[in-house]
Amino acid sequence: MGLLTAKDFTLLLFILSQVWYRPIPCLVTPSFSTDSNWIKPPPSVVKVNIDGTCPRWLGSPAIGVIVRDSEGMVIVGCPKQVSCLRDASMDEALAICCGLRFVMELVFSKVILESDSKNVVLKVLQPRINQFVLRFTLMEARQVLDVNPEYCVRVIRRTANGVAHRLAQYVVAVNSPVSFTSDYPSFIASNVISDANFR
Repeated sequence: MGLLTAKDFTLLLFILSQVWYRPIPCLVTPSFSTDSNWIKPPPSVVKVNIDGTCPRWLGSPAIGVIVRDSEGMVIVGCPKQVSCLRDASMDEALAICCGLRFVMELVFSKVILESDSKNVVLKVLQPRINQFVLRFTLMEARQVLDVNPEYCVRVIRRTANGVAHRLAQYVVAVNSPVSFTSDYPSFIASNVISDANFR
């Protein structure tokens, strides 16, 4: 086989890039909620809300994970600091992965996980992930979804994700992890009660 000319090599690179970056259908149809408020899950389903926060200057990145039942009552929460690059997408990917692992360890069979990071949710649901830094975290999240067909990941508005967001911000502020069950911290009480009474 002979050497490629510069023109043929350029054409080859162009063709390869078109194959590599072509649109890829999602394995799971992404679900998007346009509601501005948190919505209760159906009976016998738990809802996990996650959020990551990545402070610009001081403090470590942190995630907020909260699990609630179909009445909107808190089952368990796990906000904590994470060791990762100071990158919002990486922080959100770790939050999704941690939330999925968390409910899998608690042996919930029907789960809706919600995140307000549309770009990261779409990357979790796609079979090929092009961003190398996120690849391994997203692959782990995808594996959890593959072995748990009753798990669903969807995008929600930031306003519907207030409790998880406040949990993540709190952990950054106090520089310490917090863990709780149904007796949740007072600083999220008004959000939890408001969410439970909404629908």
